[in-house]
Amino acid sequence: GEKKELVDGVIQALELEQTQANEAGVGPSHGFSIDDDVAGGETEEEE
Repeated sequence: GEKKELVDGVIQALELEQTQANEAGVGPSHGFSIDDDVAGGETEEEE
């Protein structure tokens, strides 16, 4: 339904941001990559 489409949209946006960040050579603002989590010293999981 609508909720799944919304979630898919969010996931796609995150993946797009991750891809752009990787291409730019910097980590995503969400701390989405393992490297960022390790460097930050804390892990934040969002559903």
